[in-house]
Amino acid sequence: MKAEVLVVGAGPAGLSAAISAAKGGKKVVIIDKKEEIGKPVQCAEGIGSYLLEYLPFEFPKEFIEAKISGMYFWTEEKEIKKVGSIYEGYTINREKFEKWLAKKAENYGAKILLKNEFNGLEEGDDYIEAWSDKENFRAEKLIAADGAESGVLKSLRLFKEECIAKVINFEMKNVDLRFKDMEQVFITELAPLGYGFIFPLSGRRANIGLGTADRNIDLEKNFEEFLEIPVIKKQIKNAEIVKDKSGSVTIDYHVNGFTVGDKILLAGDCANQNLKPFAEGILPAVICGYIAGDAISMNKDYKKLVYEHMGDLIRYSDKINLFVKKVYELGVESRNNVILEILSNIASLDDILLNILIEETDILESEK
Repeated sequence: MKAEVLVVGAGPAGLSAAISAAKGGKKVVIIDKKEEIGKPVQCAEGIGSYLLEYLPFEFPKEFIEAKISGMYFWTEEKEIKKVGSIYEGYTINREKFEKWLAKKAENYGAKILLKNEFNGLEEGDDYIEAWSDKENFRAEKLIAADGAESGVLKSLRLFKEECIAKVINFEMKNVDLRFKDMEQVFITELAPLGYGFIFPLSGRRANIGLGTADRNIDLEKNFEEFLEIPVIKKQIKNAEIVKDKSGSVTIDYHVNGFTVGDKILLAGDCANQNLKPFAEGILPAVICGYIAGDAISMNKDYKKLVYEHMGDLIRYSDKINLFVKKVYELGVESRNNVILEILSNIASLDDILLNILIEETDILESEK
């Protein structure tokens, strides 16, 4: 099967890439191993209001589940609320949103092939040969948008396990939320290099989970302990699990930049295009995926276009990610409270870094 653009992955990034490439006149084929667009959902389904202005189209309001006015942060020693700004947003029905994106892509002429699991690729001088478990493809460009556990990156031997965090996440009903219009973030030793969360949905439903990049812990065991924390247990005492939305999220770059050679573009989670510290990925995937399709149809530099559009957000995300890792590497005293300061922005990153360096110097002096 021949295509000018082969997109691997029919999630927000891949579907948006297909929309823009097909709109730009390219023959586009999308492949994905799943049986149905939008399933399974493997995220907490939160989006930030501040990102809506970056979208290439207006976000459909019918897919909004709940309006979020702010965020509540918790450690064993401190609690803080933040409202407005980057803490304001929505939880959405991701399944219905992805189906809407798919319809939009097909309306522009993109062909979507489900139940086609990517199995490998080879590069020729002017084309890429790729294959799934059902078809063979020849394309001029390939957009890898197949998520955190990217098969494309694995086939290229560029995938790094240390760039991935694991998340246990369940949609629950009959919850009795303490804050019905706030996302709750729990900074706990049960999730080093991560956090626990409660994200409200419509009615008495919520996505409740625990995610971490630390591979030395038993995440399932820690999740059970997380649910026993009194402030959480009180909210879920009558809750029932509706769906398992567990999955993985990318926390660092597998490769420098968003391209591999001149024929392969990376978009969405496999390109680490989620924004830290909350690993918000849905809208950044839509934005960057759309730019990837545009870059191909207009023959422009993809990375340059991304940074022209949302470079400040990406740079700040990378800086926060570096700070959080530094806090853990140095074994900073009361590190959960320091992480709370970073996430809730109650102190500038420069002030936090200065305090970390002072503490590190004190530790070195005491060791002498």
